[in-house]
Amino acid sequence: MAVYKCIYLVKRCADLTEQEFPRRWRQHAKLAATTRLNNYFTGLVQCSRERSETWPIEVAQEYDGVSLLDMRDRNATRDIWSEPEQGAILAPDELLTFSRLIRECMITTEERVSRPGPYTKSLLLRFLRRRSGLSADAFQTKWAESYARAELEGANNLLIRRAARNVVIDPPPADFPFDLITEQWFDDAESARRYCSDSNQMAALAEQQDRLCAPEGNVTFLAHVTHAYRAPI
Repeated sequence: MAVYKCIYLVKRCADLTEQEFPRRWRQHAKLAATTRLNNYFTGLVQCSRERSETWPIEVAQEYDGVSLLDMRDRNATRDIWSEPEQGAILAPDELLTFSRLIRECMITTEERVSRPGPYTKSLLLRFLRRRSGLSADAFQTKWAESYARAELEGANNLLIRRAARNVVIDPPPADFPFDLITEQWFDDAESARRYCSDSNQMAALAEQQDRLCAPEGNVTFLAHVTHAYRAPI
């Protein structure tokens, strides 16, 4: 059964500190759960940026969070925006939480799981653009044949508890022109650090990414889970 997800990469509202942001975001999520929009999704995971001063690979610092929102079906990814409560209740609260409205940064995807497993505490996400001249279908096929296989090899591959890629299926917002969003889930930040400290593995993955992805405009985001919720069935 296909799993459709809405994913958004966000910056916090300018009035919030880094410490205040996760709490305010949880408050926003709980508000959403009291509205009719709760009927459109089956679960969510909210992640805040891991604020480590040193890291084995380059990770983005300009964003504050990522949300992975599992939708009930394909239609829900579109119909949710027609709900009156979205504009009347949630949109004003979004501007108290984020730097812009969620609709302006929402990316609609279909999930492909390469290693089933639990949703743990830490994850590494990559927001990727395909290389110019490579068709969308060719990009997805080559990624599955190369990178998605290579990430689950190597001495530390078992540190990845869950691996998935999310294929962008609707035209994304102009500021987020991605074709693919990948997830690598780890028990904790230290496990993610150990995986990324394997220079041979990182070099092999970088080679695959350079071959398939645009040289600029990609985002690597290291996060820890701050709030998770499963909607009633």
